[in-house]
Amino acid sequence: MGAPARSGVNTSPMSGAKRPSHPMYVMGPFDVIDVAEHSIPPGSSYGQLNYITSIAYNDESEGGTQEDVIVDLSGYGSRNNGLAKDKVYQLAGRFVGPNDGGKPIVFYEQALTLLLGNSTDFITKNNVSLLAGKVGVFGFGVVTHRETVDVTDATNEVVQTNLRVTLRHTDYHTIRRERVEFETTYVIPGNVILRNTFGLLQLGREALIVGYMGGFDVKKHSWEVHGLLLSMLSGAARLPNTPSATAGASDGCRPGLKRLTSLAAKKGREDGEGSTEEPEPKRRIFDPANVFPTPSTSQTVRSTKGSQEDGQVSDDEGDHRFMNTYPDRP
Repeated sequence: MGAPARSGVNTSPMSGAKRPSHPMYVMGPFDVIDVAEHSIPPGSSYGQLNYITSIAYNDESEGGTQEDVIVDLSGYGSRNNGLAKDKVYQLAGRFVGPNDGGKPIVFYEQALTLLLGNSTDFITKNNVSLLAGKVGVFGFGVVTHRETVDVTDATNEVVQTNLRVTLRHTDYHTIRRERVEFETTYVIPGNVILRNTFGLLQLGREALIVGYMGGFDVKKHSWEVHGLLLSMLSGAARLPNTPSATAGASDGCRPGLKRLTSLAAKKGREDGEGSTEEPEPKRRIFDPANVFPTPSTSQTVRSTKGSQEDGQVSDDEGDHRFMNTYPDRP
């Protein structure tokens, strides 16, 4: 028999038809530090399986010091196929990182679970985790803040200008059974490939940014992702009020392992960071400029007669797209 329906548990981020979600998906290796209390109905082997894991990254603001932040891990499935302590698994699911001091959590999908090995196999002789920077992110959200930041070398010479973008994410919290909102900071590098995309990331626009977990932004109390790829959607979204903050304590079980606690008492909100740029005018849904990079598939551009609405396909008479290469029968 297959797995029973998830009674009373809404795990779909798209379940609210009237309110579209903007989830933050993650995929990568996760070290199971401990097994938490599962939520399984009496007489059943299926339920919500809970664990303690972590996300490791190299903190560039601290000279590359490695941090390993404790994160809750939860997924629906069979107890017989649960995760084991001190093992590393390849997992995929939804990430929720509250900005108000709540615990970050990954809601993983059991069908995509793959055992990679023992936890000790991913620690070097120098006590450095090999899992740092390996959690991939597919972040879909609304741009709420943007600013350029100069990157300097040892001689204080500017070598690159990056774009820091804040995306507002909305999703469903399976444990709390409620809709949640949180913000994540994405760093778009000003390299040859991505620096020409900075103009696309305007306030109020929807964006999909692919990257990897790279840190925790203390100033904005949000997780930080280093961007690698991005794609834009048309139109602007209404920006709700910005929630507040999270971060910091420590645990010596693993290299740099720490627990996020509220930083509001230590770090005040930075003043004067709000952007004054206006949202870009609405683009057409199928505007190639909304996706980067856009490969060229043809050297010819065909013009249509008359005006057409977005998405309308022309059926002009004489519009022969294909040539008959077969000779006529005698």
